[in-house]
Amino acid sequence: MMTMPRFVDRQVPVKDEIFLDHVAYFVADLDMAGVQFQRLGFACSDVNLQTNLDDDGIARPSGTSNRLIRLRRGFLEILAATHATPLAAQLQAARSRYEGVHLLAFSHADLESQRMRLIANGFEMQSMAHVRRKEPGSAKQVAWSVLRPEAYVMREGRIQFAYPHTPELSWPPGSTEHANGAENLTGVILCVADMHEAIKRYELYLGREAKNRCIELDRGYIAFMTPAEQLEAGPQLEIPDVPYVCAVTISTKDLNQTRSALRLNGVTPLFDSSSILWIGPADAMGCYLGIHERLYVPF
Repeated sequence: MMTMPRFVDRQVPVKDEIFLDHVAYFVADLDMAGVQFQRLGFACSDVNLQTNLDDDGIARPSGTSNRLIRLRRGFLEILAATHATPLAAQLQAARSRYEGVHLLAFSHADLESQRMRLIANGFEMQSMAHVRRKEPGSAKQVAWSVLRPEAYVMREGRIQFAYPHTPELSWPPGSTEHANGAENLTGVILCVADMHEAIKRYELYLGREAKNRCIELDRGYIAFMTPAEQLEAGPQLEIPDVPYVCAVTISTKDLNQTRSALRLNGVTPLFDSSSILWIGPADAMGCYLGIHERLYVPF
């Protein structure tokens, strides 16, 4: 374990910064998933219908709806298919492999420049998506731009760039307080069959070099391990399929507060130390959830 050299304490990136913005859990039932995350001590938003602007500027259902767990920096998203669209079909296909995290979103201030960079690096990219939704009780719209590769390009899931144009609506005051003390989204660990190939591809995708099997961003990290390494970590660790988004890490302001919230709801961590505790996939909606106090990278 090593200390991260920096963690930009800002919600929105500027200039050439890249943040790990959010991850998304693909689920069958948004209500049931919300109950499960509340057991872990998270506050979940109401259900939001997602829409994209078409070429005529008309907002149409994207095919998915979500609930949000807003953190002080970043967020967790819970996604389900709610309309018959290609995007919903992709979600269902991903869920057929395993229920859990299938979406990683990285944030950059200039998505058009990122699109040109990615195309120059050989990535086949979709047109920019402009996501809009009405904020309940307000005339204002939450607005995001989303940049995705073609569906077959990144085999680990829906790996995308995103930019929040209305952060004051995406993270409204009072929405980031959780009973478990959760504060920041800090990282993701991918289980991949060919570590060398995956690291090289993500280095190109993110424009950052890996060190010790980990790509450190201006806020957050993405790390890589193989199935053999995951099995060596302990017999309780299971791999539903490869590739697999096997772990998400978040920081808490007080690990004892986290322990109390879990104990109150009958959740027992798989592993608990002075610096980090790990919750298993059965309790954490399909992947391992690491909650820690100090920022770190795993390798």
